[in-house]
Amino acid sequence: MNLSYTIYPSGCLNINSLSINILKEVFTLLTAFKSYFLMKAEALAELAVTDDERKTVISLCNVTYKRATMEMDSLEYADYPSMDAVKAMVLQERQRELCFEGKRWYDLLRKVRREGATAGAYALLEKAYAREVSTYKARLSNPEAWYLPISLTEMNANTQLHQNSYYAMKEQ
Repeated sequence: MNLSYTIYPSGCLNINSLSINILKEVFTLLTAFKSYFLMKAEALAELAVTDDERKTVISLCNVTYKRATMEMDSLEYADYPSMDAVKAMVLQERQRELCFEGKRWYDLLRKVRREGATAGAYALLEKAYAREVSTYKARLSNPEAWYLPISLTEMNANTQLHQNSYYAMKEQ
């Protein structure tokens, strides 16, 4: 088999008429890479009890933080003397790294579920969304409103699906 390829300035690679957008694939891998480290840090922060485990969480967050700051800054162990401080740092790092990737809402939902209360999420929302905070508080106060409605197309394709009760009430 003859292998022919062309690389275009746009970042696309064409191999035997198969077109691959290299830049898109690299971006996807980098996004998955940082998500992996931050998910692991979040999970370990919930389980960690020793100083060594706290150091591990900080070093996992440093993978993304140092990359973003081009090694000019780092998260220091001394700045996070308690596990509560480490947990807050992980949540803040996830906010910085993943803010435009549609994952922030799920960070807040995990926080609400872990804490069993919405007060901590309200405080975070008030900082970022002062004008819309009442809307978010209304949504967070009702667990049925936490997730988007199921698409009508999906419900028509699968008759076993039932609309989330929050949205089912809105439709009536």
